[in-house]
Amino acid sequence: MKLLIIFLLFSNFIYANQKVTLQLSWLHQFQFAGYYIAKEKGFYKDVGIDVDIKEFQFGMNLSTVVENEKADFAIGRSSLLIDKANGKDVVALFSAFQNSPLILLVREDSNIKTLKDLKNKKVMITTDAKGSASILAMLSSKKIFPNDIIVQKHSFNLDDLINAKTDAMGSYISNEPIRLEDKGIKYKIFDPKDYDFNFYSDILFTSSSFIKNNSELTKAFYEATLKGWQYAFENIGKTALVIQTKYNSQNKSLVHLVAEGEALKKLAFTKTVDTVGSLEKNKLQKIVDIYKVMGLMNKDIDLDKFIYEYNKPNTFNMKLNKNEILIYILVGLILLILLIFISIYFSIKRKWLHTTEKLTTEIKKNQEKEKLLFQQSKMAAMGEMIENIAHQWRQPLSVISTAATGLKLKKKMNLLQTTDVETTMESINNSAQHLSQTIDDFRDFFRIGKQKDTFYIEETFDKAFKLITLQFETSNIIIVKSIKNVMIYGFEYELIQVLINIFNNARDELIKKEGSEKFIFINMVKNSDNIEIYIKDNAGGISKDAINKIFISCFTTKSDSDGTGIGLYMSKIIIEDNFKGTIKASNVDFIHENITYNGALFKITIPFFLNKKNNGDY
Repeated sequence: MKLLIIFLLFSNFIYANQKVTLQLSWLHQFQFAGYYIAKEKGFYKDVGIDVDIKEFQFGMNLSTVVENEKADFAIGRSSLLIDKANGKDVVALFSAFQNSPLILLVREDSNIKTLKDLKNKKVMITTDAKGSASILAMLSSKKIFPNDIIVQKHSFNLDDLINAKTDAMGSYISNEPIRLEDKGIKYKIFDPKDYDFNFYSDILFTSSSFIKNNSELTKAFYEATLKGWQYAFENIGKTALVIQTKYNSQNKSLVHLVAEGEALKKLAFTKTVDTVGSLEKNKLQKIVDIYKVMGLMNKDIDLDKFIYEYNKPNTFNMKLNKNEILIYILVGLILLILLIFISIYFSIKRKWLHTTEKLTTEIKKNQEKEKLLFQQSKMAAMGEMIENIAHQWRQPLSVISTAATGLKLKKKMNLLQTTDVETTMESINNSAQHLSQTIDDFRDFFRIGKQKDTFYIEETFDKAFKLITLQFETSNIIIVKSIKNVMIYGFEYELIQVLINIFNNARDELIKKEGSEKFIFINMVKNSDNIEIYIKDNAGGISKDAINKIFISCFTTKSDSDGTGIGLYMSKIIIEDNFKGTIKASNVDFIHENITYNGALFKITIPFFLNKKNNGDY
């Protein structure tokens, strides 16, 4: 017994003095506040960890530092995804900032008002493309490429911008703008996230081998660090004082550190993420796609192996009081009201269909065919989308109703426990998030007005699939796709309408087939001047009598109740007039998995970018 006690005491002694090394990605500043606080407030000590925090040294490769075991943990950028693809042993524990602080900074008196004004200007960014990827992507989205600017090696000296030795400087929104304000110098910021290039920043990472050999230590360090960040953002003034006193190698003032903390706090949270550190697979995949387009990556990675197993995105730490419980029950009631709203939409849909029949008659009687056809097409599309909304909302609304009823019943029977409330509220919240996401998915489809912009074709297909996926799954239709993520210019949501028209026509024909697999194949070919989209099915093809008429207005092979004959006609108008492209249909025989099929093939050809001189819409 004495030996057992001695062994346990000895084990605790060893664990209580376990040392780890954390390598920062820059010099001491509020950017790393969570780690300082976790150390100074004893959060690390409470779990038996002694942390040595090291400042960055120029020339360091942070993933190599961890790989060579010169540090146990380090802080990197989203470019860790590239390191992972290149074979580095990298596991991301969490991201301190949901939005990157990296911006492009110019003086207000430089007369640089837009990104296009940077053409032939001096731009100071890090020469490592990985480190400046978000800035380069932002510039390229406005057709400003590296050979259009004078790229200067970054001096990390703000005086070079102040003294006009450079026109624009890659900076941190939490640092250089504050210093310019201190000097009374006005400035303008170009932020990549405003152009939809939203990268993570300050990702705490280690290696999978370290986690395997130190699983409990890693988890303890992870949780203590998150606790440190939570305290830092809730007590910015106190945290700034700690940094000024003990971690101030750059001699920053207390006022500057507080301002830095306030700026970084805005980057640490979003509308959907209210806890520090979340890493979401969807967002990481978008970053991977951007790196691929820029030529920085050519391999896919397993994001489940990249993200630390205990990092749960979009989790909400809720300690509920009575008022909060009432609020969440109220949310459930509001969502039930929204269900009634959907029912009203169905009623409106029936009226729209009735109106559609009248419009079809009018089209045959007068010459205002184009205007009426566009109205009818939009109504039919809205009717389809309303059905999809109903499919998407039924299950989460049922969960909310059941959860709220269960709470009420348990309270009435005096069986309500704290864990019941937390579990039920989490279920209601998750369902509410699903409903919110559904609203976002369908909102843009109904928006009024047109605006041309650049967009990635793969993301456009994903948006189209989101709107129709449930009906296709219900019909057991398999979609086989091979799509490249190419950027084009035009009306994205009109292209989505074209794709949905073709997909729905294919679905209508496929559901007539019995006893055989149903396929829709999507392929894309990239040429020097355009892209070609091929969509084919195995529904047997279009009849010889109809194939030359399907793009004529009001022509349909369906009954009067099932179709208006304007979907493909409007698709042709959209592709030819708004994308300056072509759309054609034919019947093809093809082989898939050693089985011969025949069906309809739609070929859509779209130029990459319309020439500004030839298009007055620019």
